Amino acid sequence: MVNSLENIWCVIYNGFNISDVCVLNKIRTTNGRPYRSDMEVIMDFNGKIVLLTGGSHGIGLGALKKFREYGATVINIDMNDDVLGCDLFFKGDVADEAFLTECAEKVLDKYGKIDFLINNVSESRNGLLSGCSLEDFMHAQRVSVGAPYLLTKLFMDSFND
Repeated sequence: MVNSLENIWCVIYNGFNISDVCVLNKIRTTNGRPYRSDMEVIMDFNGKIVLLTGGSHGIGLGALKKFREYGATVINIDMNDDVLGCDLFFKGDVADEAFLTECAEKVLDKYGKIDFLINNVSESRNGLLSGCSLEDFMHAQRVSVGAPYLLTKLFMDSFND
């Protein structure tokens, strides 16, 4: 079991090698897997379902690779193609409420719940204060604020299981 959110993000958010992270956190490793002093695996995601937005490149792709490496079922929502071969993939714009609602319905139909929701995708067209249009600004708000709100709302009941 993962004993803290900090341990998850140290490993996957920055894309560190697991041994490097364990050294930083003073966690012992065996065969590259982190262990506490009682030898319990702390990065075991077997049977866990992870939904991540923006998982086809960059930090999101690194996060999905780590979750998959540690046994999670991974779901990716991205505008780009699925490069990892996720367990479930949705291609589309997270600013689109109908699209996100359809994704959530399909995820819940297939898995019944999710264990982790990582709102990774963010957007800034030409920089928010560098002359972008109001339309571009509003789209960035729908992507960076609206989508995390809606996804959290759509999956909220599954977090209480």
